[in-house]
Amino acid sequence: MDNSLKQIAEALNEEFKPEKIFLFGSRARGDNDQQSDYDLLVVVSDSSLSPLERRIKARQVLRGIEQTFDVFVYTQREFDEWKDEFGSIPETALNEGKELSVG
Repeated sequence: MDNSLKQIAEALNEEFKPEKIFLFGSRARGDNDQQSDYDLLVVVSDSSLSPLERRIKARQVLRGIEQTFDVFVYTQREFDEWKDEFGSIPETALNEGKELSVG
């Protein structure tokens, strides 16, 4: 795991206490370049925040990291609901992504 990804994962772990974190997109596939962003899906057990509020919170948590990223935060229920829907973030993360260790 490169330093930027480690820093991102640690910050998300600390803030969200997730069930799972997936890296997906070009960095997971290995066809990235130095300008490629980090695409991450964070799965939390539950949340009282809306999906937009969760995404904003994730961006705030990662504000000091000097790397571009897209972070999506789904509850376990949302993840389960969308994981079989072709082209959805959960389906893409499951099929082409890599699960990162949490905790």
